[in-house]
Amino acid sequence: DWFDYIQELVIGEGITYLGESAFEGCVNLKKVTLPDSMKSVAWAAFAGCSSLNAITIPKSVKIIEEEAFRDCASLVKVCFDEQSVCTAIRSRAFSGCVSLSVINIPESAVLFENVFEKCDQLKAMHLSQKKENLLCSRNNDNKLEASVFKKTLTEAEYRKMFDYRWSGNGVAI
Repeated sequence: DWFDYIQELVIGEGITYLGESAFEGCVNLKKVTLPDSMKSVAWAAFAGCSSLNAITIPKSVKIIEEEAFRDCASLVKVCFDEQSVCTAIRSRAFSGCVSLSVINIPESAVLFENVFEKCDQLKAMHLSQKKENLLCSRNNDNKLEASVFKKTLTEAEYRKMFDYRWSGNGVAI
């Protein structure tokens, strides 16, 4: 499979979106460079890229979709640009990143449920000083979970803000 040969990936400027599961399972992929034109990281785009060890998210990325980096076992550090406009890090975006130890969370980002499921090594979450309230807790499996609360969205606000199918679960920003 040609995926087995990819070790470094540079996505060209002008690309705004990667398709779902675009590079899922590229087990030898170690380095990814995302362009400043990127608007979102799609569902499972880099899931299972078990050799990927760090990722920098450009300021233009608004959404990290569900399971975007799921099971990236070697991922140690996630760095969002200081001027990030990210509004959502969706459910299980970094689930199974068992080596993840450091991530900075953009001021504007909403964290959905189980973002850090099975991230046992997560030691530091750097947050903007403007974050009003942060709830860090361990879930039933003793895994670190973080949620940011400013207000609770109604279903209509949720749909308007995220244009995403309402699941019936509460979401807080």
